[in-house]
Amino acid sequence: MSLDQILELTSLTQVDFFIVKNQNHDVASAIVFHLSKKLVQVVYWGDNPDFYELRAMNFLTFNLFKYYSQIGIQTIDIGISTENSIPNYGLCEFKESIGCEISLKHTFVKEYTH
Repeated sequence: MSLDQILELTSLTQVDFFIVKNQNHDVASAIVFHLSKKLVQVVYWGDNPDFYELRAMNFLTFNLFKYYSQIGIQTIDIGISTENSIPNYGLCEFKESIGCEISLKHTFVKEYTH
């Protein structure tokens, strides 16, 4: 999605934007959609590889979890850990290390016949 498309969604649902800075450098960020009163989904997050040694993703993750807990969010969906249905075990391990549970994510498809 382009930034313009994400900004258009702000008229349909609450979207939160987070940026971690270090000495005027953007070192990590996240975009989170509110799906219900108790559920949010991280649709983008990442860090700037030039500042990897700062471990900004750890800082960002800790503070996202803290923030959403404080406002009463019960579930944070941080996305899939597969590419073409093949698990990315490093990503799975990272997500488990920050307290997440691995679960299946089902896809529902509606086929239209004309």
